[in-house]
Amino acid sequence: MKKQSTKDSYNIRIQRVIDYIYDHLDEDLNFEAIAEVACFSPYHWHRIYRSIKGETIHTTVRRMRLQRAAVTLISTKLSIEHIAHQAGYQNTDSFIRSFGKNFGLPPNKYRKEDRLTQLKLNQLGQEKLDMYDVEIKNISDISLATVAHKGDYMEIEQVFDKLIASGMTKGLVDEKTRYFGIYYDDPETVDEKNLRSKAGFTISSKFDGIDNIEPTTVEGGKYAVIRYQGPYNKMMSAYHWLYGVWLPESSEEPRNAPAVEEYLNDAHEVQSSELLTDIYLPLK
Repeated sequence: MKKQSTKDSYNIRIQRVIDYIYDHLDEDLNFEAIAEVACFSPYHWHRIYRSIKGETIHTTVRRMRLQRAAVTLISTKLSIEHIAHQAGYQNTDSFIRSFGKNFGLPPNKYRKEDRLTQLKLNQLGQEKLDMYDVEIKNISDISLATVAHKGDYMEIEQVFDKLIASGMTKGLVDEKTRYFGIYYDDPETVDEKNLRSKAGFTISSKFDGIDNIEPTTVEGGKYAVIRYQGPYNKMMSAYHWLYGVWLPESSEEPRNAPAVEEYLNDAHEVQSSELLTDIYLPLK
């Protein structure tokens, strides 16, 4: 019963967001404020929503505005320019292209045909997701030597290469060293150039920083951990399953802390299909 009630709670909160968006379609929506409507951690809100709904919150807002525009087209005589502006498009040509892509007809033809049955959007469907074993772990604080990275998460490997080389020359890396990535943003909702992350390795003694390497602590506590095997650029499906399938079915709530990845083998030594990564989702 507890699992079912937790799943119901997630669905209720998602529906509360949908209702909120409908009531504020004409406003400049603040997507972080929407996370407060859902009572989800800002760190994990976008991933949870994307994994449950099969589309980003930005796509939902755009879809709802286009859907309303379609109804307005066939129920009023308002100009297409006015309806485009109401749907959040400053450029009418952009609105016409988006409308045609989603409804299969340009706005003027759609209006003439007066067909409510055209209210169908090409929604992003849920991909087929693999299943994972989830281990609930209580861990102590993890002290890391880190280098910050801003931009494409797929480029953090270069940061790791430089960090590890520097750590080896300074005697900070040995056979017991563990390697972690900390990811502060959802790559499906934050512009690539603004994504924030850190590459890091564990340190066993006090470390105050050197050159561009700084100390960072992964906060201890309760985590849901899954092991992903495969190339890093295919890992998003594991996140979708963890946030969109397992989390709503569990009795757990995400904590307001970033997701963490631990890399268990070396991309320079094994095939990409053999790479092992533990994904840590912080829980309350």
